[in-house]
Amino acid sequence: MRQHSRMKNQYGGVSIFIVIFTALLVTVVVSSFAQLMMRNQQQAQANDLSQSAYDSAVAGVEDAKRALVRMAECEKNDNNCANDIRNAFGDSQGCDALQVAGVVRFDTVKEEVTVGDSAQNQAYTCVKVQLNTPDYQDDGLAPGVPVVIPLKSVAEFDTIRLSWFTKGDLDKISGETEERAQLPPTGSLSLVDTRDWPEFAPGLMRAQLIQFVQGSTINLSDFDQKGTPNARTLFLYPQDAFSSVPTQAEFDNDKRRQDAATNNLARASCNDTFTEFNGYSCQVDLKVPSVAGAREAYLQLQTYYQQYSSYKVELLQGSTPVDLKEVQPIVDSTGRASSLFRRVQARVTLRKDAINLEYPDAALSVSNDLCKNFFVTELATEYDPRCSSEAP
Repeated sequence: MRQHSRMKNQYGGVSIFIVIFTALLVTVVVSSFAQLMMRNQQQAQANDLSQSAYDSAVAGVEDAKRALVRMAECEKNDNNCANDIRNAFGDSQGCDALQVAGVVRFDTVKEEVTVGDSAQNQAYTCVKVQLNTPDYQDDGLAPGVPVVIPLKSVAEFDTIRLSWFTKGDLDKISGETEERAQLPPTGSLSLVDTRDWPEFAPGLMRAQLIQFVQGSTINLSDFDQKGTPNARTLFLYPQDAFSSVPTQAEFDNDKRRQDAATNNLARASCNDTFTEFNGYSCQVDLKVPSVAGAREAYLQLQTYYQQYSSYKVELLQGSTPVDLKEVQPIVDSTGRASSLFRRVQARVTLRKDAINLEYPDAALSVSNDLCKNFFVTELATEYDPRCSSEAP
């Protein structure tokens, strides 16, 4: 009988061991699952706060746009408030610049502007606007979509530095599979069929300069005269660069309006690793013809052969950089959601389209087909630049 009792005790010990082990295992699994859920919840809350803070910063950018539109409206109405807004956006501006500009009400106690739903505790704490910028940047240049950039500057300039095609453009084209850009063959410069252009190469860039004496009467004939400095066009052909110095080209090399002269393509220095020209593949310095007086100038850009072309335009006087004046202000906005902050920097292009259209993007725009009569000849003497009343 005693032996039988000992066997029962042994069976009970095994059961207790199994129960304890199972309980520990379940506890570990439940604890790990709970920790995982807590981490995911915290991450979701952090992402939500980050997005809310970003939205608050974007709200600050939009309010800055309102201030810039108001400044343009003041200029149209010859109102002194334009200078007041400029002073608010000066070098010594504080985080309450939009209140000084008369756009929002800045809470001087909390030092912020409340936005969104109060339950979300959103606000932007600081917005600063830089009216004069060292360059003009954009990533939206595509074939058939020209852009016009006003060359308003704080001082005189004689050179335009143009850079285009970034690693981001290459990633869009290749799906992030290529690290180096392709370049057209080095040698004679000539236009090719679209199918023969390297797939991952920068596009050929057309740069058209339009300028005249500020405040002068504009006549269309002034832009067609032989040797006029008012209208010049260059076609910039990407070529492999053997140094970090950009190629120099002159708008005076546009010979199309001169008798029996050809307009050759201009070389542009390009690098396939994006390491030579501050992240851009191609760069060229364009010398600008002088005019007899204060200059008012515009640069029209259009690309060929390539679908994506980010670009940057800078002005120089000799080798000294010259800032653009109120062409593409930079807005720096800091947003908050609860205790999390996000900072956004945006560029705002001032076109003033809704107020006073200063320039068109194209000379002709049609929704259907366009028919044009022309003839081809090898004799320069048969060329007549004047419109004939007898032409069909």
